[in-house]
Amino acid sequence: MKNPVLKALCLGVCAAALVACNKEVINEPRMRGPVDESTGTNPGNTDNPLIGTYKVVASTDNGRGETRSNMMGVAMLSVMNTQVTCDNFTGTVIIDAQKMTAKDMGMSFNLAYTVMQYMGGVEVGPPETGTHSEIIPAQNSSAPYTLKGKDSISCALVMPPGVGEALGAAGASLPATKMQHYAFSGDTLILTANWVVNQTLTISGVSADVSSSDLSEMKLVRISK
Repeated sequence: MKNPVLKALCLGVCAAALVACNKEVINEPRMRGPVDESTGTNPGNTDNPLIGTYKVVASTDNGRGETRSNMMGVAMLSVMNTQVTCDNFTGTVIIDAQKMTAKDMGMSFNLAYTVMQYMGGVEVGPPETGTHSEIIPAQNSSAPYTLKGKDSISCALVMPPGVGEALGAAGASLPATKMQHYAFSGDTLILTANWVVNQTLTISGVSADVSSSDLSEMKLVRISK
């Protein structure tokens, strides 16, 4: 790929959004139980509707990344559109009152991308398209979370093996935590994540503004409480 930094950032955003508990969720229900008015949190609430053991049944992500730089006075732009699907999930996700735990969590990760290059506002050559697939092996991870108010949580980010290293090698990074909301449709927990990452990096001695915006969705079916 012509832009490895943009690829690493987009791949990291997609992969992390799909397997981490760092998600923003649609169709918000009300959370039951007392809330500490001084902090707006409700840690350890036994009425927490999220508590249970889940199987992941579906996960998708659609994203767009841009890298902008200036070469000898000429504006350079690289645009990458991505579509990610994950399937063949293994393991479970266990949510208790204080943390989210992935046990023996593995999946097939499939990325399709299109990259377009522009120089001085003019597209250079035809778009580059490609795919990337890999099996993310079963792994165990755990991240604490905190209930915020009546319909939100804040949770630490957990990335699959290799993604953090790829981002670090590219000089990129992702947020450590993010505010989220949650919702149910019957026993199915539907999660969506809205990622907006903006960074200024130095690539081969040239300063570049890198941005990435992704929308992911994950569905988990509760198998026990």
